[in-house]
Amino acid sequence: MSVAPISTFPVSSAPFPSVATGAFPPAATGPVVSSFFNSSWPSPTPSWGQSSPTASSIPDSGVSSNGNISGSFSTNTSTELLWMEQTVNAAGYLAAIAWGIYLAITYKAIRNIMKNKNRTNLTWLPFVGSLFTTATISMCCFVNYNEQAWIDQRNYPNGSLFFLKEQQHIPVYVAAVAASLIVQTLSQGYLVYRCHALWNKLWVTVPVAIWAVADFGLSVGYTIMVADSRVNFHLGDFSNPINLSQSSIELAMAFNIVVTALLLWRVAFLAPKVPTSFPAHIRSKFVRADAILIESVLFLGIISLVYVCLFGEGSTGAQLFFPLIVQLEAISATLILVRVVQGWGWDADVINRTPTDYERFYSRGLVITSDAASEITVSETAANEKVGMHSPA
Repeated sequence: MSVAPISTFPVSSAPFPSVATGAFPPAATGPVVSSFFNSSWPSPTPSWGQSSPTASSIPDSGVSSNGNISGSFSTNTSTELLWMEQTVNAAGYLAAIAWGIYLAITYKAIRNIMKNKNRTNLTWLPFVGSLFTTATISMCCFVNYNEQAWIDQRNYPNGSLFFLKEQQHIPVYVAAVAASLIVQTLSQGYLVYRCHALWNKLWVTVPVAIWAVADFGLSVGYTIMVADSRVNFHLGDFSNPINLSQSSIELAMAFNIVVTALLLWRVAFLAPKVPTSFPAHIRSKFVRADAILIESVLFLGIISLVYVCLFGEGSTGAQLFFPLIVQLEAISATLILVRVVQGWGWDADVINRTPTDYERFYSRGLVITSDAASEITVSETAANEKVGMHSPA
């Protein structure tokens, strides 16, 4: 998966007026503004071959003595380009909010793993750590890339959007794409595992796994193209390079949608079959709305579907979701892992277990798995039935 590729806005040889071009105006001097803003501003530093503006070229602040702004300072950028700038800028904020939520979820996952009495759960720590680390790198690199476009290199010819489009080979963007690829791979691999746990059918697991491998291959190809602008992949005629960015993103979004449908279908099918003989506090762990929402990665599937619809319509709003989806992929996998570590993860054998399985293993801090459940002998189950552990459905 790539990070916010800017490829759908019009390109022209003539420069577009933009909020990112021109001199930086002096600060307002209203009564509530910090003394920092009242101090003298340094001359704007020229970049990309542009000369420093003279004092006479800097526009008047337009601030009256009473601190009110007179006139309008809105940009004269076209509506289409302005909306593109706004969506790309807002995409970073959405991803930052999602990362903050993900930080709390990761803390909860690590805390549950460390507190669990089943020490085999420690093997999940490298997965959780790798997922969080790469998602954080993706987030930080994306923020830095935006900072360069909107602040550090604001005088880039034709504006910041052209910087985002033409400077995708710089190291920080390559790092963002590479980190996003690792997040996607880890998340998709875990979702393939979850499909197998819930369906336990090779005709489901194998195609989904092949799909994930194919998407990984396309994403690696796109990352190579980003890292070296001289590399292109062609199909047939060399004059028609393959758009690996669009192909890998579409394949990843389709994967999210299909996996969500598979998991939701299976959980919705199994949830009514959870025995009513289960104590309420155990049964609710599987049939509550939040359990179904998490186990089916429904939110990730919905956001992916929204993106596909917007992208298919050619809407600029699709740009909002690129960095956000990277964080959502990590969040979805980690939320399911928390349930698994706590012993409430869904699998195909949930409906075949007994209340004793969960009472016994959960009280010992162990994860319920098919192998663990099989350790309950037939004699123990029969004894439980005799003492009325199971009530008629």
